[in-house]
Amino acid sequence: MGIRKCHSTRNVGGSSCERIHDILKNDPDVVFLDIGANVGVFSLTVAKLGRHIVSIDALAGNVARLCRSMRDGNLSDHMTVVHNALSYQREKVALGTHKKNVGCTYVKKLEKLGLEKLDQQSL
Repeated sequence: MGIRKCHSTRNVGGSSCERIHDILKNDPDVVFLDIGANVGVFSLTVAKLGRHIVSIDALAGNVARLCRSMRDGNLSDHMTVVHNALSYQREKVALGTHKKNVGCTYVKKLEKLGLEKLDQQSL
């Protein structure tokens, strides 16, 4: 399958959500790509509409939550979940979630932290 059309919605908010809905409604061949899917709010919604979605997230906890929601919702036929990070450059980073909000994630460059090895306690 080649890329036929590319639609971009950067700052997903009210009008972007409407745009996503309109694109999916008007083009049955569109596959939704959710980069940085987190716990899958957009991914699960699109899958429930019966559309195919590829969800990508770098954090194992997010991927586990997303996969569980996908299984619980019987959405496996509509979703592909990828546990990986995407970037335009190659570098070593630390990924994590804030203790009081698992949906709030962060990326920190290891060189800025002065770390040669990843030590979660140092983050």
